[in-house]
Amino acid sequence: MCVNVVRVGEHTGLARWRLPLAIGLIGFANALGDGQYNGVGVVAIGLAIVALATMGLGRPPGALSPRAWGVLVLVLALSNNSPALVNASPGWVPSLILVASFALALGAMGMIGLRGGVRLAAAALAVGADLAIFFTNLFANPLREDLFTIITVSGRLFLRGVDPYRAHFVISHQHLTPGLTYGPGIFLVGLLGRAVGTIRLVDLALAALLVLAIWWLARQSVELEVAWPVAAALLAAPLLWRAAFIGYAEMVPVTGLAVWLVLRDHHPRFGVSVLAVGLTVVPTVLPLLLFAWLWLGRARREITAAGVIALLLMTPFALWAGLPRFVYDTGLVEFAFSPSHEALGLNSLWWHWTHTYLPAWVGLAAIGLALAALLWRRPNLLAAALEFGAVLLLVVVWVAKFAHSGYYLIVVVGLLLAASLYPVATPKDAAQGSHADLGVAPESAAP
Repeated sequence: MCVNVVRVGEHTGLARWRLPLAIGLIGFANALGDGQYNGVGVVAIGLAIVALATMGLGRPPGALSPRAWGVLVLVLALSNNSPALVNASPGWVPSLILVASFALALGAMGMIGLRGGVRLAAAALAVGADLAIFFTNLFANPLREDLFTIITVSGRLFLRGVDPYRAHFVISHQHLTPGLTYGPGIFLVGLLGRAVGTIRLVDLALAALLVLAIWWLARQSVELEVAWPVAAALLAAPLLWRAAFIGYAEMVPVTGLAVWLVLRDHHPRFGVSVLAVGLTVVPTVLPLLLFAWLWLGRARREITAAGVIALLLMTPFALWAGLPRFVYDTGLVEFAFSPSHEALGLNSLWWHWTHTYLPAWVGLAAIGLALAALLWRRPNLLAAALEFGAVLLLVVVWVAKFAHSGYYLIVVVGLLLAASLYPVATPKDAAQGSHADLGVAPESAAP
């Protein structure tokens, strides 16, 4: 038995705050500890789950609340000044990032509250402030992480005709030396990074494309007044530039997901191909798509097609490396990872309290309960299906053995995509219950 999503006219005032509140809590939590353990941050993630579950999950939030989104971008923008995100040496870095954070807040809030050419100027200010924060950290903190070595070396080996899956890469935080843990799509990222000088610039371009895709999606599917707030929220979020700065591979599939949604009405085959390429890097966006695949016929066909294309693209590499080794390195190795007390999740909080990790059944039970509760209500809107997927992924990440800010970025993007697709009710629609019954999806829910 399933319970369908309600009509627009049935939304409550709280529903208008649901998405911005959850996004704000997730962004703030990641800023507190730079995506790593912080007790307050773990609690904030839990509150985000509660907010999503209790404030009309899956219901169209109704007319946009400029106040809610204005508070969101203010909190997110100022979170960029968190000490965990700012390298204190040399001494001018904190001051510059403080100024850039305030400029980002002004620009992002201007994108919501202003109109016309002034709004474009505010957007330019926000983008400039984001770039200032990114390049200031790039100059002041020459980060060297396992991820850069893995991506760069794998691309170089592939270019030389050497099987990258036969190499071993040190994952320092897990004290493991498995083979390549990403799909073969990561070779493309490595080669592009080599061409432009650094993987960070590739991810920065992906970040720009992601913001533009979300803005365009909201503009074409709902209305222009929704497009600006969701783009402002993504620009203001520390998660975005940090993902580009660290070089998270999740930037590829999450951008591919957004581009697919933009293209699916007018260029569906190209959109499916873009999604497929993203899945060949790392399939961590699949939970976002689970409920769309289960309940929405057209989305199921497109997601299935993308999955088949991704498998076909990966098959030669799997045969090259040897199927057992390929499957283990790109998937099963995750089960060999030990819990990390530095992750931003419930397991870390429990470890800092008791110096023991939670039993595995606790996390499995939490995921099972969340999945059962979400399956109980059948989302007939693509926006609601994406929001359900984001909630499920958020629960999974929160109780996982190890999680980083790249996973939380996927959740935030999923919630912003939902905000970009939810129909907007006018006061007349709410009073008359018109604007079409939103229990009926814009696309067929039939198989």
